[in-house]
Amino acid sequence: MFLNEEIAAAAKAGNLSKVVAHSRHFATGHATPTIDTYNSVLSAFAEHGLLEEVWALLSDMEASGLKPQVEAYNQLLHVSGLRISPPVP
Repeated sequence: MFLNEEIAAAAKAGNLSKVVAHSRHFATGHATPTIDTYNSVLSAFAEHGLLEEVWALLSDMEASGLKPQVEAYNQLLHVSGLRISPPVP
């Protein structure tokens, strides 16, 4: 559970490199992400405008048997809006 807390803290602090580094432990099977962990990573990716990473993470989430919640789709909408919004003068 410690890794989940580390990811949430790094995401909240806007430290994307730390989020990515910690997230790699899930890919190796050394830790199991929870819904909250996925939402933290999705939030960090969305805040940095990483649309492809958000889509990939949603796909990984579903493949692992976890059903994305409203928060996950809110992050997708947020990052999509960043991509299509006109620049603010």
